[in-house]
Amino acid sequence: MSDTQGTAQNNVVRAVGRRGMIAAAAMVAAGALAQQTAEPVAAYSSGSIPYADAMGNLTEDNANLRWGATNKQLVVGAGVSLNPPSTPIPQLLVGVGSPQKVQNPMVGIYPSRRLEVVDGASGAEITTPGATVRISRVENVPSSIAGGNQGDNEANAAFVATSIGTSTSQMQSAAILGQATISSTVSMADAVGLFGFGGVTGSGVGVGRGAYVEGRRDTTTGDASGLEVRAQNATTSSEYYDVSNFPRVSGLWLTCQTSKTLPAAICGPGIALAGLDSSGNSGSPTSSTWHVGIGFTQSSIASVPPSNMNVESAAVRDDSGAYTSYSLSGTHTYGIDAASSAISRSVIRFPNNKGASALNHAGTTDVSLITLDASDRVVIGDSNASGTTVIGGIQATAATRDAVTGSSTSGNGVVGTSNTGVGIYGISAGGSGSPFGVVGVVSSAAPGFGLYGLATVPGTVAFAGGSSVSGGIAGQFSGPVNVYGTLTLLGNGNAFVAGPGVSKNAAVNLPDGSVGLMHCVEAPEPWFEDFGKGMLAAGRAEVKLDSLFAGTVDTTTLHVFLTPHDEAHNLHLTGTNGATFTVSASPSSLAVGKRQADLNGTFTYRVVAKRKDVKGERLARVTLPKEIKLTPPPIPPMPNVSRKQ
Repeated sequence: MSDTQGTAQNNVVRAVGRRGMIAAAAMVAAGALAQQTAEPVAAYSSGSIPYADAMGNLTEDNANLRWGATNKQLVVGAGVSLNPPSTPIPQLLVGVGSPQKVQNPMVGIYPSRRLEVVDGASGAEITTPGATVRISRVENVPSSIAGGNQGDNEANAAFVATSIGTSTSQMQSAAILGQATISSTVSMADAVGLFGFGGVTGSGVGVGRGAYVEGRRDTTTGDASGLEVRAQNATTSSEYYDVSNFPRVSGLWLTCQTSKTLPAAICGPGIALAGLDSSGNSGSPTSSTWHVGIGFTQSSIASVPPSNMNVESAAVRDDSGAYTSYSLSGTHTYGIDAASSAISRSVIRFPNNKGASALNHAGTTDVSLITLDASDRVVIGDSNASGTTVIGGIQATAATRDAVTGSSTSGNGVVGTSNTGVGIYGISAGGSGSPFGVVGVVSSAAPGFGLYGLATVPGTVAFAGGSSVSGGIAGQFSGPVNVYGTLTLLGNGNAFVAGPGVSKNAAVNLPDGSVGLMHCVEAPEPWFEDFGKGMLAAGRAEVKLDSLFAGTVDTTTLHVFLTPHDEAHNLHLTGTNGATFTVSASPSSLAVGKRQADLNGTFTYRVVAKRKDVKGERLARVTLPKEIKLTPPPIPPMPNVSRKQ
């Protein structure tokens, strides 16, 4: 081999070391070997790329290195076939095996255009560790070369991929597509389409980010999304959230891990949102802000009933052991606002015997606001206070202040409603002080009512009082009482009025326009009386009492008082027979020339008889109940109701 040939070969080898195989092929093709004159060049196969072997002799290895002149394609590696001219072709093929494509239903399967790296093939899989392609870079780049912009990653990136779509492009523009599949049945043998790692070592003060993703729009006609993560369940089996296991189908899985050689440490927030200003600083007055921190669009969360899943569907669910499940701080108008939601049951549902509490003003302890007791009754206040007993739907306890206060500028201060029980129940322990279960006070100008009851359904009672023990009093009024309507007294007891100067009267309208009192006629025994008119014929009359009246009295005690309307016939009662009595005129009253048949005329009668159903004792002795002296309770101060809604 001539010196010229050797020099050419050495140039080829040096070119390979400096610039790579493409430059070496170019030098050979340029005719460096044609300078040899002493020895003929051995014949090479079409497309072969000669190289120096261990002995310094030129040789070829078309199985692993060749050039396709038709398609202008350089192939490095065994088992890689040249593409036919009719297909889009990569200009550099590197690898061992046949090109593999991941069957991804979201993308098509297309041949490479410029570079294709192949490693392994079906039946000849890779079994040794190591990356197919590794790009390494050790850098110490000053930020001054990028104008002081430390975030100019293109200035110091180990790998940059760029894809630019034109104004007429109809496809998504993707710079990098990572795809991975696996069919292994070994646990933890996952398919990872993209893996990023960022670490801070030594005394570094930067941030180790596994990935930095930025979505940007420069026109209002476009949209921007920093990151879109999609979970695709390409099966017919639905998957549900499991409180204790790895989610089988999840959009985003966040984990916190410490070093295996160190004790467990606490990571920061799983998701942290921040707004940045134009210089990349957060928290400044000019920082951009999010409209909604985390939003769930319509129909994004399953509304399947809980019976179809192991847990209920929920937009946010916490099964951790965190001290506080949802913590609010900062300055807000509302802590939780459900005003625009269509909630069929309740905005907040509490667990058994747990409810809402508030931190006291001293900031030292929680004060119970509302809970549900073991009998499923609402308890307001401290349900664990010594000696308290829940009676109604709501219980509130206080030592010296009002337990419950309701106020309204134009509505109802307190409204109590119950379908089958008591709407508002008041209890007093009695004794000194203010022994009132319920108090109504009118503190403003008339008219006003301290208590008001209204019956809106026939057969119902607006106010009712009762006594369950002997000596108890169902009701007491101290002062004038007005009743507009019918007053009915029922029961087995007596109704009476008592006191010096007290009488029963009827108020009637007098002809002069005034109202006068008509006093009641009283009797020492229970008498009923009735009035009527009779007709005297031939000196005799028979009168039948009104049957309804007769049914209420003892007719054996009947007293009849007669008043004639005509001549004095000397009328007298001649007999009684149950509900009938007879009246006769004395024959001695006949005038001269008159006959018995001439004793005719009319008369009126008044009958009095004792009540049939009451065996009233004459002037029965009674003991009047003593008045329970009342000390009106103090009027509570009106609460401040000027709070803005």
